[in-house]
Amino acid sequence: MLRRLLLNSFLHLAILVLATGQAFAKDNAETRHSGVSRVVVFADVHGAYENLTAILRQVGIIDERNNWSGGDSYLVSTGDILDRGPRSREALDLLMSLQTQAGKTGGRVLLALGNHEMMNMIGDWRYVSEQEIAGFADDETVEQRQAAYASYRRQPGQESLSDDQAQAEFDEQYPAGYFARLEAFSPQGKYGSWLLEQAVVHIVNDTLFAHGGLAPVISETPLAELNQTLMAEIRQYAEAWHALHGAGYVSSKQNVASSVAIAKTLSTNEDVSDETRLAAVELLAANDGVALNTNGPLWYRGSALCYPLSEGNNTIRALQKQQVQRAVLGHTITASRKVENRDDGRIILLDTGMLTSVYGGRTAALIIDEHGLQVSYLDHEGLEPPLVQTRKVGARPNNMTDDELAEFLRTASVIGSEAIPVGVTQPTRLTLEKDGVQLQAIFKTESTEIRRGRGPNKNRMLNTSDRWQYEVAAYRLDRMLGLDMVPVAVERNINGEDGALIFWMDGLISLLKKNREKISADGWCRLQPQHDLMYVWDTLIYNDDRTQQNVTYTQDDWMLKLIDQSRSFRTYRNKPPYVRERELRMTQKMADRLAALDSDQLSAELGAYVNRDQIRALLKRRDSLINNWAEIQSP
Repeated sequence: MLRRLLLNSFLHLAILVLATGQAFAKDNAETRHSGVSRVVVFADVHGAYENLTAILRQVGIIDERNNWSGGDSYLVSTGDILDRGPRSREALDLLMSLQTQAGKTGGRVLLALGNHEMMNMIGDWRYVSEQEIAGFADDETVEQRQAAYASYRRQPGQESLSDDQAQAEFDEQYPAGYFARLEAFSPQGKYGSWLLEQAVVHIVNDTLFAHGGLAPVISETPLAELNQTLMAEIRQYAEAWHALHGAGYVSSKQNVASSVAIAKTLSTNEDVSDETRLAAVELLAANDGVALNTNGPLWYRGSALCYPLSEGNNTIRALQKQQVQRAVLGHTITASRKVENRDDGRIILLDTGMLTSVYGGRTAALIIDEHGLQVSYLDHEGLEPPLVQTRKVGARPNNMTDDELAEFLRTASVIGSEAIPVGVTQPTRLTLEKDGVQLQAIFKTESTEIRRGRGPNKNRMLNTSDRWQYEVAAYRLDRMLGLDMVPVAVERNINGEDGALIFWMDGLISLLKKNREKISADGWCRLQPQHDLMYVWDTLIYNDDRTQQNVTYTQDDWMLKLIDQSRSFRTYRNKPPYVRERELRMTQKMADRLAALDSDQLSAELGAYVNRDQIRALLKRRDSLINNWAEIQSP
């Protein structure tokens, strides 16, 4: 029986992919558009209807009556119209109306589905606000609620409740509007059917638009096939979930993991109907696809959060596969709450927190036309280019840039200090204060002698030295490369003693602790590519003091941070001992950044902290790194 159900499920999926592809082609014609003179893009409305209409009016897409006035412009949403905010339904109604109106003047309205659109279709309502449900109260019939209540009373455990108790519990769990909304987002409902006519990825001219990020599948799959497959998976899961919901097995109070667990049990349960088992099997098959995977385009955050020098290959492969210059993404709110440009303009992050009551952000629209890329912010005159994403190693108040933080470290008053009994040199942690802002920093003063000897031993003292100067040199070199892993470090004299003052990053967890306590890393960015960057970095600067104690990660997102560079910049030309048995892997972008280093540039930036022999040795190691990498790339 189960084998037959599985066969039926996979046949159904194949038919569904074909049918979805036909419907997709019919309804959308094509998700790649060229020759468009003006594109306006917005991201992550989350029910902020008033802000959405205000920004669209400001950029000339709609008039005072919220009708299309954009001519032949293309309006693109990168998804997440829904959830958290109060007026999601009105936002959807607006886009549905504009999609019809725009075609009459040669314009288009394109929606790249977000994870929240998908969640609403597949019964994951964890982020649906009370106002969003209440917005459907007038659509809900007495018959709907009576039928649902009767089904509710048949559930186990209800027999012990009085009618009044049961009714009160029912009304609390399923407020007015719940069942009408559920139907509206079903595959046959007003909004569910419309959303299933959209796509996950759109391309207009030389720009790709998606919600989450450039998931690996984007670099592997042609655009039309990608969209057809993803939309088929979403449809299959939604149809299966609604079938199981109608039979009383799953609820919108559950997340996807809970629904999947229930489906696993049902798929082998001979006591339920064939229809129920088939729906369970189909839900499981769809769940194993790309659409619901956190590594898929609706969820992926690597493009927004992972280090460009490790993520770069994936980004370039995806852009080349889809024959575009850049990707515009939502999903991940920018730290600056402004539209940000990262990875040399290949990635534009558009989620600025439009739902200001929740995210404290601002409302923005990106305009792409003959003038390039410009941003319009609500109630702000003029247009701005996307903000180049600033380097930020460690969280700091007021969205400080590195340059601002460096100035703070140089000039803030010392209001407290404590010894840190770690390592041989035992640095001091200082508390600094300026203009009402307090931060902590490590003050290192160890600077062992590096007097030159003669002959083969001329650099013996240098190659065993422990010097604060190397912390400043490492920070400056990190900035030259765009590595973005070494904390801000400046030279400062405190109480008559010279040293390196290094920004203290709170909440770090060491690799030693991670291994001892068997802590699982659950960040968006895989650890191995980050470690690969560390191995290349430590080889470049010849850091012979990397231990499990100073391999550290931020606990909230498991991003690797490189501390303790005071035993580096040796004159050896090989790898540090701990790296010698490792194959050094890096991206094309990292190789390009290394190749761009030259002696004059390094002397200008690092010359106050390392000598010419150290710079020559660094460049020799750089050459070896690039040569070894080139050999690995060769077939």
